[in-house]
Amino acid sequence: MPENLWDAKQYDHFVTERSQPFHDLMTLIQPFENMNVVDLGCGTGALTRQLHDKLKPISTLGIDSSVEMLQESKKFETENLKFLKIKVEDFHPKEKFNLILSNAALQWIPNHQKLFSNLYQWLENNGQLAVQVPSNFEYPSHTIANKIASEAPFAVILKGGYKSPVLTIEEYSSLLYSLGFKEQIVRQQVYAHLMDSTDSLIDWVKGSLLTYYKSPLPNGLYTEFLKVYRRRLLDEIGWSSPFLFPMKRTLIWAKK
Repeated sequence: MPENLWDAKQYDHFVTERSQPFHDLMTLIQPFENMNVVDLGCGTGALTRQLHDKLKPISTLGIDSSVEMLQESKKFETENLKFLKIKVEDFHPKEKFNLILSNAALQWIPNHQKLFSNLYQWLENNGQLAVQVPSNFEYPSHTIANKIASEAPFAVILKGGYKSPVLTIEEYSSLLYSLGFKEQIVRQQVYAHLMDSTDSLIDWVKGSLLTYYKSPLPNGLYTEFLKVYRRRLLDEIGWSSPFLFPMKRTLIWAKK
């Protein structure tokens, strides 16, 4: 995914709704003393700080590729909580971790078979993996964006839509087993977000999926993309107020 395209303020329009899966993920973690923790795709660092305060590890590192997001993280740093600008794909730690956590970030990284193999190697024995990824890529908010991205005049630049690497829950379970994890929990959950109107859904997607399309497109062309997107989305799902957005997510916990 292109770097430096995240708008922290746009993303935080729905901070409560976006944070709930993180808290659900936290309930799966088995804390113990002197943990060494890394948060992959830490964003602004606000949730990383909550993780750090709750687990009280000996060390926590949050990594993210977005300068915009990491500017917000400075206020959350402590002596044992640090942040680093680096893409997950370029992260090659020399140390191992007791906990690797990632909340709504790994969906941007291709080849989850290879990725999860790397995560397994980065864990200490008895280390834990806790991951949450959105799994609603067949919902109209996503399928319509991908369809538009494959059409003129956008296709020349975008070269088709976003290809989700997210696996099914059965595939994740089999993958965790094949890698050697001793324990696992893999579940899918629908988060029912009651929004002011259908326009709120568009605002939500502007802070997540549509950032993928915003970066490579010139401003005028992105504005046109949004116009086409809004029209087709409303044609598909209609306009209503209030509007219920059923957001499907996959939560994964595993112990090495």
